Parts: sequence; C-alpha cells; structure tokens
Amino acid sequence: LYNKKLFKLAAEEYKSFIAKYPSHEKILNAKLGLALCYYELRNYREAEVIFGELATERQCPHKEQVHNLLGQCLLIAGKPEKAEHAFRWSVNRGKEKFYLELPGVGQGTAESPRISVPTDLEPLERSLAGLIEALYQQGKWKEVVKTTIDLVKIVKKGKYTPRARFLSALANYELKKYDDASTELQDLIETNPNFAFREQAYFLLGECQHRLGHIDTAIKNHEIVARQLKGKMAPNALFRLGYIKFMQKEYNSAIR
Repeated sequence: LYNKKLFKLAAEEYKSFIAKYPSHEKILNAKLGLALCYYELRNYREAEVIFGELATERQCPHKEQVHNLLGQCLLIAGKPEKAEHAFRWSVNRGKEKFYLELPGVGQGTAESPRISVPTDLEPLERSLAGLIEALYQQGKWKEVVKTTIDLVKIVKKGKYTPRARFLSALANYELKKYDDASTELQDLIETNPNFAFREQAYFLLGECQHRLGHIDTAIKNHEIVARQLKGKMAPNALFRLGYIKFMQKEYNSAIR
C-alpha cells in the first residue's frame, strides 16, 4: 500500500500491526512505515515523534534516512537547532560510509516490508543540504560556507547543490565577503541556467557588485531582474536601480 502511494490505508495497517504485535521482530520496520506515511500525508508533527523514537534505536532500519527526515520535520516545525543535530548525525555517518565503504553500502532493502528508499549518494547529499539549511536558519554563516564546500566536493552537480550554493553566497554576503559571494553567484548562474533561485541570485549579485563599487555591473544585474526576468523580485530590483542612480546623482534616470 505504501509503495502504491495509498498512504492513509498503509498508515492504518501499520498502526494495526504495531498494536497487535508490539514485540514482533519487524516492529521497527512497521514504525518506520507509519512515520513515512505521516510524512507523505504532511502530518509532520506525528512523523517527527516517530522518527525521533526510531533515531534512538540501535537496530533502526535506514537510520540515515530516519535522521534526514527527522531533520526535515524539525525544520518545518521551526526547530533548526534540533534539526542541525539530526542532520549532523546523518552527515557524519554518511561521510564514514562514503570514504570507507563506498556509496550506498549498508542501505539494504531486504527488510520486510520492502519500503522504497534510495540506495545511492542521495542520503548523504540530502543530509548535507539539510544541515546547511539548519545552519543558515540559525545564522551560522561560517559553518554554512564550510559545509557547502564539503557538499560540492562530494557531489558537485547534485539535486540539492544549487540551493546549498545559493545559501552559501547569502552567508558570504552576511559575512561581508562580497567577492566570494559574487564568484559563487556568477558560477552558479553560468552552470545552472534553470536554477530555481536564478532571479534572487542575479539580485544578490547586483547587491554584491554595488558593495564592491562596481556600479555598472550592479546596474546590469538589477536590470536583468527588473526588465528581463520580470518575476517577484522585479519591484525590489527597480527600487535598487533608482537608489543607485540617485546616489550617482543621475536624477533623471532615478526619477524614471
């Protein structure tokens, strides 16, 4: 039922199994199945409780994924400090497996029920990306940058890498490292033309260039946001263009 995406029905069956067979050898698998159903149903609070219980179990199946999903639930609940702890556990274990055993080893799927869980690099990549999100939400800028470097070393073109690199650029901006932020953003824009945060990246690049005194380049990037991409950031970009023109005493242009 779970693998057919019938999550409500699957949840009822898992709950029934847990109630009837609390000492069964597959009880942890059943609890994992129930937690995954809650997660898919966006009942993150209930999922968080069960993932939290499973994370403390020595024989917990798919333990890295459990910590990843626990961290995600905690981020959704606005608890980045606890999410950091969950993701960091998964990062440390994932790195250990990556360097000592090769990717994916130990991610067996022989347990019953056979719940679909990725078996490649994705758990480590996801845990690193989750850790970066948790660190960013806490304003731990230096750690965001450092962890993003780790992610790029392990998986340069992964599913979560562009988002992580964008957060790294934001962190460098907060650290007033505008050159580093600009370099990251320029490379991100060039290598990921369909990047989901492309508009925000151009806007932030314009801000960095303005801070560095590269006025023409700053204007160019804000123009892209305001007049080419024309998304949600367009009003912000127009305001910044007006401000820059005003500071340059180009008043007629600023008025427009």
